[in-house]
Amino acid sequence: SFQDRLPSRCLHPRSRVVAMSVWSGARDPPAPGGWFDGQGFWLNEVAGEEVGEDDERLFPEERADFEAQADDAGDNIQYVEMSIDDERCIIPRSANSGALRLGSLNHDPAGLRSALLTSFDLIEDVAWLKGELMLPGSVPLTFCMHPWPNKWQERSNMISDLLHSFENCIFHFPGGLANCGCSVHAKLILLEFDDRLRVVLSSANLKPVHWKFRNEAVWVQDFPRHPAQQQPDLSRFFGEGLDFGRVLGHFVAELLEGSKCERQRCWTETLAAFDFSGAAARLLPSCPGLAAHVARRAGSLSLRLRATPAEGVAPVKSTGKQETSDQPPPSPPPPAFPSRALLVPMRRGAWEVRRLDDGGASDGGASGSASEAGREAASSVTAMPAAWMPGLIWRSILSWISTLHRRPANILGVLRPHSCEALAAAQGFGLRIPQIVEVEVVEEVDEYGQPCLTILVRAALEGPSPSGWDPRAGALLAHLEENYGFYALREHLSQEVWRQEEERHYVSISSAVESSDEAWFDDLDRFVGRAAARWVGPQIVAPAGEGPVADVYASLQEQGRLVTHSAPQHSPGRELIENHSKILVRQFWHPDAAAPYGWVYVGSHNLTKAAWGSAVEAEGGERLWVGNRELGVLLIQPRHEAGRGAGGGLFSRTPLPFRVPALPADLSGREIGSTWVEQAEEQTEQWDWSTQNWWQQEWNGWSSWSDDEEDGQDWRLAKRNWWWWA
Repeated sequence: SFQDRLPSRCLHPRSRVVAMSVWSGARDPPAPGGWFDGQGFWLNEVAGEEVGEDDERLFPEERADFEAQADDAGDNIQYVEMSIDDERCIIPRSANSGALRLGSLNHDPAGLRSALLTSFDLIEDVAWLKGELMLPGSVPLTFCMHPWPNKWQERSNMISDLLHSFENCIFHFPGGLANCGCSVHAKLILLEFDDRLRVVLSSANLKPVHWKFRNEAVWVQDFPRHPAQQQPDLSRFFGEGLDFGRVLGHFVAELLEGSKCERQRCWTETLAAFDFSGAAARLLPSCPGLAAHVARRAGSLSLRLRATPAEGVAPVKSTGKQETSDQPPPSPPPPAFPSRALLVPMRRGAWEVRRLDDGGASDGGASGSASEAGREAASSVTAMPAAWMPGLIWRSILSWISTLHRRPANILGVLRPHSCEALAAAQGFGLRIPQIVEVEVVEEVDEYGQPCLTILVRAALEGPSPSGWDPRAGALLAHLEENYGFYALREHLSQEVWRQEEERHYVSISSAVESSDEAWFDDLDRFVGRAAARWVGPQIVAPAGEGPVADVYASLQEQGRLVTHSAPQHSPGRELIENHSKILVRQFWHPDAAAPYGWVYVGSHNLTKAAWGSAVEAEGGERLWVGNRELGVLLIQPRHEAGRGAGGGLFSRTPLPFRVPALPADLSGREIGSTWVEQAEEQTEQWDWSTQNWWQQEWNGWSSWSDDEEDGQDWRLAKRNWWWWA
């Protein structure tokens, strides 16, 4: 029997009498107009399967039509759709048990006030998205995506289609980290209606192939609007039980920093009009950069600011060490970059970051070899908005102007305009700015893909929790310091008791697994509070089918952690669909209550270092190096709630697209290829040094996760290259 075939490490003796349905169950979404409660998630409703030209099930006339379409469209048409209702389709209708369509998320197109949508991939079919989600052409829309600097033509075509289809449409391409990561990998949809805000977090990009032909996970919750007579109030983001609203407000404000038409301010005011106290899940964000762990204390707030460094500052890499140029150091060598510095206010709202040995910091900064007029001019130039000219031209002019004014040697950098605005907002809410701050240097890229050094400034604010409203509240929210990735997991899971001896299943399914590095998975176990077990990290579901797999799965099989993608009891047929969902689940069995408990993560985080972060050692202690913008939710059923409530608890509302307990996988007969990380490493030796593509690589438009320096030297700082002198 199935139970007898389970290995001992996957099955506790007591769980032999437990029905498999307690570990995973599906439910139907609410009726149109009903409210989503957020107490579980859904799988997407698949439309069928993708069929290639050489598929034997195609009729001759279908194959002829396929060839004709392929000739007309070039390489764009690579498959035909075989409906799930077609008797030739191998995917049964049972795969859609309790599933959710993208179109069912918009129950009231006429009442839709505004929408925000994010995606990693560019939108290939704007007409499909408009029709499927029933988006009116007059509704204000905001799209945020990864910049894809190596796909200018596709990006231009998408923008043209969006502007043609919608009257009030803004598209925004945030920057990210140099040498790794995805600027936007989160899949967030916000739909504002008259009576509610619908928050949707999924693993699916805004593409037909993901919503129709892939395994995807979708979490949805509706939040009620505050009474209409109430004005926006920042206090709705702070306080006990309001973590969801604060993290969502921070993520959206940070995502929209620098967007057009004041979309950051508009969406901040919109979020402040809703009540998030009834959130059924915990938000887990990730944001590119070097992040410190934030210890939550009542009334404590800290900001994560950015400054443009002065000449001679070197970036910090993911190893936690400072990188240097390949040129010999000057004599005498420049002083090492400190871990603490002074934050000094200047005129016209500008701020400078100075070394702690600056004797004139307390007077506002009239010291050193630079004149007051020079500092005022440079500060006012730095604080000017950059929206009136393209970013590349603005940066060149600003760099040239800054060379006209000599700055004291103790000046490390100047805060960027958005960070200055955040400090001004904090002062407006009565918060006190500290004079001594923590600083670190990283290398980032802007929305154009251009590398730029950045000083990260960590400032702990003092004073009461902000209340009331200020138009600059979005800047304050965007610069709040939050826990990201691993740190966010630890923040929420450390509040509950998870008994290792009661663990039954610890499984992950992901569309990308970067490495089988046990040291990284050991960090994952540490952050989720898992003690030593028979293996490190979760079991990982192997890609379904008989096609080729990355060699990382072969390593996982050798470690005994790879499990097969078996049919889930609630939705048989899901094992036949290519997976794109990102789920991490840990399940326990309470022997006294005879019921399960545990937690489930669903969202955009793949099982990669870029998504969850990589722990590194820095001067100030452990830091988390994160490459991507991600967003997901954590659904928790504590041990003391095991067996309580009707309907079987949390796991009856979490339709895992695989069966648990899981069987060991066998990759015999399948082709083993290199991982996407190794492919990117091979591409680093094939750089295109043309004027348009010298900084690009193919896998995400930027460079790979792995550093492409020689002997630990950063090629971006090398002065021998023609582009450096230009």
